[in-house]
Amino acid sequence: KLPVSVSEESIASLKVVLGRGQTLRGRVSDAASKAPLGSARVAFDERNLGDDPLQYGSETDATGTFTLTGVRPGPVTLHVSAPDHHARLLPPVIVESGRDPAPLDVSLRPLAKDETPQVELAGLGLVLAPHEDALAVGAVAPAGGGAAAGIVVGDAIVSVNGRPVVAM
Repeated sequence: KLPVSVSEESIASLKVVLGRGQTLRGRVSDAASKAPLGSARVAFDERNLGDDPLQYGSETDATGTFTLTGVRPGPVTLHVSAPDHHARLLPPVIVESGRDPAPLDVSLRPLAKDETPQVELAGLGLVLAPHEDALAVGAVAPAGGGAAAGIVVGDAIVSVNGRPVVAM
C-alpha cells in the first residue's frame, strides 16, 4: 500500500506497475491407488491471506493437475481437498520473486467406510524459533508429524539428519 496525496493546486500522474506474480503448479492424486484426482480443490490457507483479497484457489483437471497464477512472493500454505478423501494442509512453500517454485505432488488419503473426513497435516506441524545453537519448539500441532514423534513445546532441536541446525 502506497499513500498518495494530491493537492488541489497540482495535477498528479501515477503509474502503477504490477508484477505478474509467480505460478504454482502441481498434481493431486489418491494416496492408495496413485490415480489422479480430478475436481480436487487447491486453495490458499485463509490464515495466511492477511489483507490480500486477490488470492484465490484452483480446481484440478481430469489429470489431477492444478495451476495457480499471480502468486505473490513469500510463504504460501495450501489447503487441498477432494470428495471422499481427507483434506491436507501443506507446509509452506516459499515463493521467490521472479522464480516459479518446483511443481507440487500432493496425495490425499481416501476415506474408509463410515470414516469422518479430517484435515491432515503434511510435515512436522511445529512452530520453531532460533534459540542459541538450536531451534526452540514453541507450538506443536496435535495431528502433525512432530506430535507423533513425541516432540513437545520447550524441546530444542539441535540437529536434523545429523547436521547441526546452526549449519543450515
